[in-house]
Amino acid sequence: MQEKYAQALEDYQSSLRISKEIGDRQRVAITLNNIGNAYYLQGNRLSAREYLTNAIAAVEELRGEVVGDEQQQQQFFQMMLSPYHQIIKLLLDEKKPVEAFGYAERGKARALLDTLENGRVQVTKAMTESEKSEEQRLNAQVVLINTQIYRENLRQQQEKAVLSELQNRLEKARASYEAFQINVYAAHPELKTQRGRMNPVDLGEAGKLIPDARAAILEYVVTEDRTYLFLLTKRQQPQADGDSSPAATSLKVYT
Repeated sequence: MQEKYAQALEDYQSSLRISKEIGDRQRVAITLNNIGNAYYLQGNRLSAREYLTNAIAAVEELRGEVVGDEQQQQQFFQMMLSPYHQIIKLLLDEKKPVEAFGYAERGKARALLDTLENGRVQVTKAMTESEKSEEQRLNAQVVLINTQIYRENLRQQQEKAVLSELQNRLEKARASYEAFQINVYAAHPELKTQRGRMNPVDLGEAGKLIPDARAAILEYVVTEDRTYLFLLTKRQQPQADGDSSPAATSLKVYT
């Protein structure tokens, strides 16, 4: 079995190298996840966590840039929840529920963002007509170049010079789009929240949402082979003089 994993890792590393060379960011994200899963099954938790973390970072950099038809995009986004689910499993194996909860929130934030950006929901109410037009133009430019890279990668005889030129154009287009987003979010701060661009809730922030010890927050994470329930409650900390200190947040995980 170990030989099987070793061969799989060798193949994945080769695929990762090629994907990076040709600038196929979607394939990079997928392969990083595959490597992380292979290391996990091999029992190498340290390397598994490294590659799964890198896979999540790669996924989160792909916002709005996934090519293909609607069905292909949906399949990709469903598959890209895998590194979040796998690292949650790994962290719970290591008795690290707080970190696992953090990744659970990041995964849900990612799913929400994908729904908003790639579904039929257009959050542009706060923007001016010129801002809407410019955003559409910049986004279309990024998607177009990504599509050209995707099609070039499908060719049996790929032109490295063409791919290099497309990659340079993509970096410039992405930089222009990101600069526009920084400016528009500065002009319309509420837009960032409406689009799900805020940082995921951590345990401390979630605890503030619990009014007292009689209330609780239930957080579910459904993976392919199991369901996790994160239960957040508040408990009073008794002191020597009989008084109670401010309630602390308690986290328990059930499967």
